[in-house]
Amino acid sequence: MFNKRKKLIIFLILAFVVSAGAGFVILKARNEISLENKAVVNVPEIQKVSILAFGDMMLDRNVFLKTREAGDFNFPFLKIDPMLRQADIKIANLEGPITNFESVSQGNNRMRFTVSPDFLSALKSRFQVLGLANNHMQDFGEEGYSQTKEFLASAGINYFGDFKNRKENLSTVIEKNRIKIGFVGYHALAEENLQDIVDAIKKLEIETDFVIVFSHWGAEYQDEPAIIQKKEARMFIDNGADLVLGSHPHVVQESEDYQGKKIFYSLGNFIFDQYFSEETMKGLAVKILIEKSDEKIEAKYDLLPIRINENSQPEPAE
Repeated sequence: MFNKRKKLIIFLILAFVVSAGAGFVILKARNEISLENKAVVNVPEIQKVSILAFGDMMLDRNVFLKTREAGDFNFPFLKIDPMLRQADIKIANLEGPITNFESVSQGNNRMRFTVSPDFLSALKSRFQVLGLANNHMQDFGEEGYSQTKEFLASAGINYFGDFKNRKENLSTVIEKNRIKIGFVGYHALAEENLQDIVDAIKKLEIETDFVIVFSHWGAEYQDEPAIIQKKEARMFIDNGADLVLGSHPHVVQESEDYQGKKIFYSLGNFIFDQYFSEETMKGLAVKILIEKSDEKIEAKYDLLPIRINENSQPEPAE
């Protein structure tokens, strides 16, 4: 009888120990899960957006002829499409207004451009924003510029910039993945209105997360930026710009770091028919990855060289 009682007591003690141990394990597991959940909650959320920027895009003259021969208004973009699919937002400088006017660039007016509205579908499927701050945007006067804005608005393509730098047309904002990108256009070959440019930059610095200035400046076919380009680019950054991109020289120019920000003085040609030199048949695409957390905004850059073939089609260079 004593032995039975002893065995029962031992059994109860062992059961209690096992039960207590299991409870400890469960409690520990719960605590670990709780700590893990807390750790996840405390990790700052990071938003990302990628931008792909190109230089001068001209869709008239020989580009228009070759496109019509191909019977496809997607023709100029076919070889660069795989690169375009790498980014959320694509931007380029549009050299010439989109109008209903007939092209005159095949005759004596070789330097007067217009873009056929037939290109709108191809542009809409590829670009979210286009820069209009350049000298060819006035090739068909105010009527051409007005038609351009109307055509782009109807296609749902953002735009910014004015050949006279009028402040009502200087900037636009695109929001993607909860990141606001501000764009400011500057045409240095017309009335400068630099104070309006600076004011637009300062305003966007407050209202957006990242400010890009796209400048049309410098001398054509010059490998090096002029002193005035450097002065103005640095002034833009001093007043709140996060990135400065350049166009107009039709060749790629140098880039630099200034105050921790990037300046690309000229991205060269993107789509053009300047077949007369190797330099004008090269361009540079800049891919910008912007990461936003609760604490900061960070930009990373990837440089993607391109080459324009004899059909005016840009493609990735080796």
